[in-house]
Amino acid sequence: MPLDPWPPGTAGNPFPQGLFMGVSFNYGPGVTYSETGTGPGKRRRRGTRQREFHSTPYQLTGAQVAIFDEWFENVIFNGSAPFTWTNMKTGLPCVYIFKEEVRPDWDLNMPGNNYITPPDEAGGESQKRYNGTISLELLPQEA
Repeated sequence: MPLDPWPPGTAGNPFPQGLFMGVSFNYGPGVTYSETGTGPGKRRRRGTRQREFHSTPYQLTGAQVAIFDEWFENVIFNGSAPFTWTNMKTGLPCVYIFKEEVRPDWDLNMPGNNYITPPDEAGGESQKRYNGTISLELLPQEA
């Protein structure tokens, strides 16, 4: 069964497909520790693939937040289903899932600060922007 893609938006209000304000990469623990009855504890490799997390600050218009919320709730079921998107590190197609089903909190941002303010649908500058951070886990590609 094909996975749902990152929300495409509508013709008059395209949803951002790229990154606006950078990206951070980090990895889950690759080693597990266990105590022994005597002597030093044991260290073992957790698995053949370490978990990889990508996080990026995003800035959206109010209409784009509505598109995102609809997609998050009804397409990927509050972040519980994986989806396809472009890998933030390599630029290649990949599969992500929201990190521990974390829904982004959107903070209202008004003009006059240092954040990006892209043009609204009419070509002018919209007054409201919503800032949030999207935290995702990169899933392994199927062979």
